[in-house]
Amino acid sequence: MKFARPALSFALLLAAALMFTGCTSAWGVRADLTNATDSTARSDDQDRNNYARTIDHNTRGIWDDTARLLLLDRPSRLSPYTIP
Repeated sequence: MKFARPALSFALLLAAALMFTGCTSAWGVRADLTNATDSTARSDDQDRNNYARTIDHNTRGIWDDTARLLLLDRPSRLSPYTIP
């Protein structure tokens, strides 16, 4: 009887340790092997950076196109003086 109680408590501690480590963590890794990637080449942060860069580039392009449409991209040629 003296040996049964420490052995039982040791078995319970060992079972608890195995439940919260080791085997269950392997299942957690196997359940999500993608490592937070949306595609095979880039992570979520890289996709967000690429999207922000694309939006920035397109917005600057819209302002350039608007300036050309409104003839604001170069000085007027109607003046008799040379404009630098």
